[in-house]
Amino acid sequence: MARLALVVEDELATRALFTRTLATSADLSVISVDNAEEGKLLARMCEFDVAVLDLVLDDGTGFDVLEELRANRTPECVVLVSAHIDAFRRSVRIEPNLVLLDKPVSSARLLDALDSAAPRHDHFEFTVPEYLQIACMGLHSVRLEVWRRDQLFGSVTILDGQLWSARDARGSGEDAFRRVLELDDATVVCRAPGAVGEDRDISRSWQHVLLDAAKLGDEGARDDAAARPVELSPAESVEDIIEHAARAVRDSRFHDAYAAYSRVLELDGRNGLALVNVARLRRLGFDDEAL
Repeated sequence: MARLALVVEDELATRALFTRTLATSADLSVISVDNAEEGKLLARMCEFDVAVLDLVLDDGTGFDVLEELRANRTPECVVLVSAHIDAFRRSVRIEPNLVLLDKPVSSARLLDALDSAAPRHDHFEFTVPEYLQIACMGLHSVRLEVWRRDQLFGSVTILDGQLWSARDARGSGEDAFRRVLELDDATVVCRAPGAVGEDRDISRSWQHVLLDAAKLGDEGARDDAAARPVELSPAESVEDIIEHAARAVRDSRFHDAYAAYSRVLELDGRNGLALVNVARLRRLGFDDEAL
């Protein structure tokens, strides 16, 4: 079955550009309309794989259309566009498959947005460090709630791309941030940060705080006999090694995760999941020299 894209854009030239780009470069069947009402009607009638939505329309907003899309089936990729995108950043719930673009949007920028938001795999859960990177690099504002067994364990707040604060039952600041990272079997829920009245208790950059927390967690794991680095057998499959790597990320053993993903690339140099995570870990300071 052909993949289906929805474009809701009231500017004729921009709508034509988006439609042509998606149809010819992204191999999608595209339906385009110029108003929110028709967009909502289509969202109720069809299941779309991709949506490109103008946020400001004469009869509503792109958020109205997005709400209808989510009621049917959330697209694998949503691109929200506006000439005033900064005014909407705090009202947008951060999600891995959602991208905000400031107009004007070229074909190349649209295709880059689709590529960055496209799902890479179907079994790897996003962790606090990954959500943190998404929010900070995208200059988003979000509160990450970390839940365990239906109880709220702690939270991390990001404002305009800056790591702002962390809280748990034992305290706040960087110590709370590290405890949140160390939590096993956690579920991360992204919410809007609400009214900005929370004192900032983390002053350093998110890169430094995350790197120091990862190093401390990695050193602790290496000192614990029960958490010794996984020995990878040469006979293990790519799928098994990826599972080892995912477990190492969840346990904050980032050196082990880097080694495992690097092993995947030795076996399958074009593995998208390994390429993405090796690049991410290198940006955080984990590489061959650090092993």
